[in-house]
Amino acid sequence: MIIPQCETPRETRTESNGSWKTRWPGCRRMMHSICSAFFIKIRGISENNKFVVISHEKEVQAMCRKKLFVVSAAIVVVIVFTVFFPLIGTAASPNVTPPPATLNEILSNLNDIQNTLNNIPPAWSQKLSADKRFVLVFDGAAVLDKETGLVWEQSPSTSSFNWWEAQYQCFTSTVGGRAGWHLPTIQELMSLVDNTQNNPALPAGHSFSNVQMLVYWVGTALASDSSFAYLVYMPAGIVAHNTKLASGFQGAWCVRGGQGVDSQ
Repeated sequence: MIIPQCETPRETRTESNGSWKTRWPGCRRMMHSICSAFFIKIRGISENNKFVVISHEKEVQAMCRKKLFVVSAAIVVVIVFTVFFPLIGTAASPNVTPPPATLNEILSNLNDIQNTLNNIPPAWSQKLSADKRFVLVFDGAAVLDKETGLVWEQSPSTSSFNWWEAQYQCFTSTVGGRAGWHLPTIQELMSLVDNTQNNPALPAGHSFSNVQMLVYWVGTALASDSSFAYLVYMPAGIVAHNTKLASGFQGAWCVRGGQGVDSQ
């Protein structure tokens, strides 16, 4: 900004009280215009009843620059606090709201929850329809019963065994690439039976195949005579028993999980 030169001030005595007063011909409006542009008020000091004013261009410029620097610095400080401090506070705050999860993240979390629920051991208190109760596992080689948590051969052997042979058939089985199979207890095999159905007496819509119309051995022996063991007649879901040496129409339907039997 170019400041025009002020004329030399002159002092005049006032008529009212005889005091001296400095006149600033041609310059007062110029200084007022310059400094008021920056909201600066020119001040004077009282000295021996005289009003001494700034009368040089450099002094005007120095005052204006000083005031302008102070005002500018204050504006910069306000901007810095306004812009940066809220961001810093947000970053440091432990209560920052995380960004919303994407659809894939939500689906992945739901899948994890479903897998967890699927692996909760059943309490034998459920009553499910066949389409929800039976699930193919081990690449279709076995069936999970979600009412009991037991895993059954999807297609039991069609061969006939005595009780000892049936035991061996199961605990050497590797159906679905997994060992750990055994003859079911009487309670476990009867858990599959639906007495409202026949030939076989299994729930309508079950997932099994090649279930034979014969009796299947279980691992439970008679308490009164350990040479005899129980069987289940699958066409009607009837419990029977026979000597462990009997063979001819007795099959073996292996199961994985459960408790197994003591004597094998």
